[in-house]
Amino acid sequence: MAESANEVSLETRDKLVALLNARLADGIDLMFRSKLAHWHAEGPEYYALQGLFDRVYADVAEHVDILAERAVQLGGRADGAVAHVARSTQLPAYEPNAIEGTAHLSSLSETIEEYLRLVRSSGQQAEQLGDRDTAEIFSGVFRDLDTHLAFLHGHIEGPEVAGA
Repeated sequence: MAESANEVSLETRDKLVALLNARLADGIDLMFRSKLAHWHAEGPEYYALQGLFDRVYADVAEHVDILAERAVQLGGRADGAVAHVARSTQLPAYEPNAIEGTAHLSSLSETIEEYLRLVRSSGQQAEQLGDRDTAEIFSGVFRDLDTHLAFLHGHIEGPEVAGA
């Protein structure tokens, strides 16, 4: 662990960096899954889905950067190498046969739901460790992706349900 001006103890910073790197791996996985959905979206909602998947990608990419930077601010290293992400992601496998836009909507929704569960837990752990700043970062990630999840569900359920 590198020197840091952060007043959080070294032991606590180790735990926080581990949490941040765990969500970083998941976030990078989610980021590329959303791009995969964008590339393979087909069906009658092709254009709308591509835009939706791109917005998810852009927001997750921003969150990934924030998580990585926080790990470094705490004196740790951000481990975003593809091999590490492949070994470390805790997200469920993405549906390999997803072709229609709705299949990508469902698979991406399930992935985001699990990511949100992990992010919420990490935020609670950061709070318990006494690092409100890291906890707030996790809260921001949760808030943004929860909004995207609502949009994904709206597309899955259809306009008659989403607008009700």
